[in-house]
Amino acid sequence: NFSVYTENAGKLYLLLSLDKTHQSASADIQVKAYIKTVTTGRALKSGEWENGYVHYKTPAYYPVNAKSSGLLKINATGDGISVVLCNSKKQEVSDSFSSGISYAGVRKGTYYIKVKQSGAYKLQYTFTAVKEKKNYKSKKAVTLKSGKKETGVFACDDAKKKKTSRWYKITVPSNKTIKVQIDRQGALNPMYLSLYQKSGKKLKLYTYGSLKNKKKNTGKMKVEKGTYYMELESYGYIGTYSIKWK
Repeated sequence: NFSVYTENAGKLYLLLSLDKTHQSASADIQVKAYIKTVTTGRALKSGEWENGYVHYKTPAYYPVNAKSSGLLKINATGDGISVVLCNSKKQEVSDSFSSGISYAGVRKGTYYIKVKQSGAYKLQYTFTAVKEKKNYKSKKAVTLKSGKKETGVFACDDAKKKKTSRWYKITVPSNKTIKVQIDRQGALNPMYLSLYQKSGKKLKLYTYGSLKNKKKNTGKMKVEKGTYYMELESYGYIGTYSIKWK
C-alpha cells in the first residue's frame, strides 16, 4: 500500500515497471480520493468522521469548542500519522498517538486536534460533559456522604497549573471498614488515593497509595469513628473519574 499527496485536482499517472528478473506480473489497483485538509482544518461536529490526507510540511488543526468540563475521546486511524491535542494557542498539551483511541480531560474552552506527519487518515471525536468542583486544596474539600457519587476531571493542562489533587471530606459514624471505589475513563496512567485523619496524619488507603492501572479500583481500610480527608492525586492521568465510599 502507498499513498501520494497532491495540492491540486488533476490527472495523475501511475507507472508500473518490471526488473529484468520478471517476465510478467499482475497488480490490483484501487484509488481513493481524500478530502483536502489545510492548516486550519474544519469544525467537526461531535461524532462526525473526517476523511483526510495530511502532508508532513502542513499539519491539520481541527478546532473543538468544549462548552463545559468533560471527556474528549479521539478516534483516529491511518498509517504514518500522528495525532495530538493542543490548547487554544495550538501548543501541544497531550501525548501523541498514531492510531486508535485516546482520551483527554478538558475544561471549557477551545482546543485543537492536530494531525501531523504524512498519510491518509480517518478522524472522529466525541465529547461527554462531566460535572466537577474546584476542590484542588484540602480547605476546599467536598463533603462526600456515604453511598453518594461525585465526579471530576483531570484536565490535560492541570499539571502545569498545579491542580493535580482533588480533596474529599468524609465522616465515619462508627468504627468500621470503609470501602472506596474509583471509576476512571481516560488514559490509565498512575493515580494515588490517600486518607488523612482530621489532625493531618496520613493513612494509606491503597498499598503505597497507588491505584492499579485499570478502570475500576476498590480499596478497603479499617478506621475509627471520626472525620477524614481523602486526597486523589494524578500524575500523568488525564481524563474523568467518579468516586464513592460506604
